[in-house]
Amino acid sequence: MTPFQILFVDDDREILAMAEEYLSARGFTVKTAEGGLAALDLIRQQPFDLVFTDFKMPQLDGVQLLKAIKNLRPTTEVVIITGYGSAESAVEAMKSGCIDYLQKPFRLERLQEIAHEVMARRGGSAPQRALPPSHCFGALLGLNAAMQTLFRDLASLAANRSHLLLLGESGTGKQLAARELHRHGGGQPISFRSVNCRALAHTGPPRDLGLAVSELLDGGAGGTLFLEEICAMPLPLQQALGRHLEIDPQAGGTRILAATKQDLALDPSLFRHFNGGVLTFPPLRERREDIALLLLHFLQRLRPAGHAAILGLSPETLDLLLRYDWPGNLIQLQSVIQRAYALKTEGMIAVDDLPAAIRTFGQLLAEVAC
Repeated sequence: MTPFQILFVDDDREILAMAEEYLSARGFTVKTAEGGLAALDLIRQQPFDLVFTDFKMPQLDGVQLLKAIKNLRPTTEVVIITGYGSAESAVEAMKSGCIDYLQKPFRLERLQEIAHEVMARRGGSAPQRALPPSHCFGALLGLNAAMQTLFRDLASLAANRSHLLLLGESGTGKQLAARELHRHGGGQPISFRSVNCRALAHTGPPRDLGLAVSELLDGGAGGTLFLEEICAMPLPLQQALGRHLEIDPQAGGTRILAATKQDLALDPSLFRHFNGGVLTFPPLRERREDIALLLLHFLQRLRPAGHAAILGLSPETLDLLLRYDWPGNLIQLQSVIQRAYALKTEGMIAVDDLPAAIRTFGQLLAEVAC
């Protein structure tokens, strides 16, 4: 069986030596190239499974090398490494067909993780993608400054049992955050319960509110209770829950994580018990630099599921997705990519593979430009 071949490209000899030593010590077959032109000569001579290349290099930069690799060796996977982390560099790399991009300084462990992901994908099953800690908090992803602050807050509050209010538009990741808070706090999946408070508004005739609160808290069974759209909870039940927390601030060992679009719509008698604070989740339109990262993530997740013939997004498609306002936020973005994969059999995802609303938005942009 042919060994898995890795090429590492940089114009810094120290980085080349460090990467070669690290990957070789872990059993990989590694070659290095000092600069893009030297790398191109090697690629003409032999195929590589995976290429890590610096973004900023003289004579032939990382994106130019990436395009040349895709012409010569279309099946070779390429990862861009950049010390110039920005939305622009990520977008340019994505347009050219890279599978990931890393920012310097990077963890050496990440090179091994990516290599294992590519090896597993070529073998038919890829492990779940692991991103650097700076990119994520569990399943939540983002490089945006507001998201970085949010990740730090979530990490510091994970082990804290205080009740929290999660504020943000629908689809911004509030339920994901609640599950990650539960998981990072050492909770077991079975003790995480999610209740949509919209359903509580249609429970029929008024019941004994004390019993309703007890049922809501699962009789003091403990764990984490996620209340989705808590402001939709009937006002009498909000007030009854507030009175219960006045007597038992720990809610019988149950940590309450409540999501809402408008915290001011919550009854004050209940609001004051969220003493852990309010965590705000920015909408996707306010963190556009994260769209490229999220697209890479969703594309990677879908690729192992029988979609290897789909190469990525066309430049026109990517430009449109980056400019769209995403009223449905992360959920809508994921749905759009899943829909495109369902419609496409091979090649690049084109504008015509997108939903009508986004295509219409693109047409309007074109008309304005004219």
